[in-house]
Amino acid sequence: MIKGDEMPEFGEIKKGIEIGKQVRDKFIYCACPHCGKGGWHRFIKGKPEYVNCHSCGRKATREMASAWKGGRISDGKGYMKILLEKSNLYYCMANKDGYILEHRYVMGQTLGRPLKQWEIVHHKNRIKDDNRPENLELVSHLENLSSDLILANQEQLLREIRILRLQVKGLTEQLQGRLV
Repeated sequence: MIKGDEMPEFGEIKKGIEIGKQVRDKFIYCACPHCGKGGWHRFIKGKPEYVNCHSCGRKATREMASAWKGGRISDGKGYMKILLEKSNLYYCMANKDGYILEHRYVMGQTLGRPLKQWEIVHHKNRIKDDNRPENLELVSHLENLSSDLILANQEQLLREIRILRLQVKGLTEQLQGRLV
């Protein structure tokens, strides 16, 4: 078995048991052509079974999938999410699957730093997938709540105005019918 301090050389071939695997197959130590990371790969018919490291292989598989849309998806509530690589500065803002709400990502880039968990990004025009920097603003929790309350009250008032207009129209028609 290879000890922790021994570094294998690229192109070196060993049996699985010699490198701590539970199989007798042969393995070759080679570098991933994308990221250069070295690793042991099963050696079959004179060549490695695959050459990509695990993370590059997953990325290639994901990108070849028919449903792949470049890592941008809807969250079902109208907001857009984008997939980030672990090496991205803003990855600390992503969920466990590596996705981040696009408006938070755009605001982070605008500010030049990752956002804190409690910082709230508000869409000025209330369109959840309009993530242009000029449409986004960083607000406090209190400002966000008051904005939501004002909007809710405004919508309620608009409904009441529509109802009153219909009632006025109906009453006007009744009066005109009596006057004729």
